Amino acid sequence: MANGLINSGLYSTNGSFKVKTAAVARGIFVKPDYTDMTCVVPGTDATKDVYMVDNHIDTPEELAIDDKDFVVKVGVFAELRKLQLGCTFTTTALEAAIGTYAVGGVVMISAIGKLKANVAGLFQATIKEVITNYDGEAALKCVVTAV
Repeated sequence: MANGLINSGLYSTNGSFKVKTAAVARGIFVKPDYTDMTCVVPGTDATKDVYMVDNHIDTPEELAIDDKDFVVKVGVFAELRKLQLGCTFTTTALEAAIGTYAVGGVVMISAIGKLKANVAGLFQATIKEVITNYDGEAALKCVVTAV
C-alpha cells in the first residue's frame, strides 16, 4: 500500500471527484476526469494535471487495520490536493526500489500514480530526503519544482 502527507507549502484542495475504477491509497497521484467528475491513476507517464490523494484516515482502530493500508474506495469522493511550486510532501508511493533514489534527484509521476525517475515529466519534484523507514515502508520527501 501507500501512504503520504503534505509537509508544508501551497496546495489547492478539491473534493468533487469520485474514485472511478480502483481504490487508491493516500500518497498516490491521480488525474481528474472533468466529464464525469471522477479520478483515476494517470495511465501514462509524465502527466501534468495530477492531484495527490490526501483523505483523512477514517478506519476505526478496533478493526486493527494499519494506517498505511487505508484506501479510498471506488465511488467515494477523494480529498485531492493540487501541489503548487515549493510544496513539500512525503510519500511511500514509489515505482522503484528506494536504493535507486538519491537526494537531489528529480522524480515525476508514473502511469500508476507513483514517483519514478524523471524523464521529461511535466510535474516534477526534487528529492530532499530518502527515508528508509516511514511507518514500515521506504519513502521520499520531495519539493515540487515544476507543475
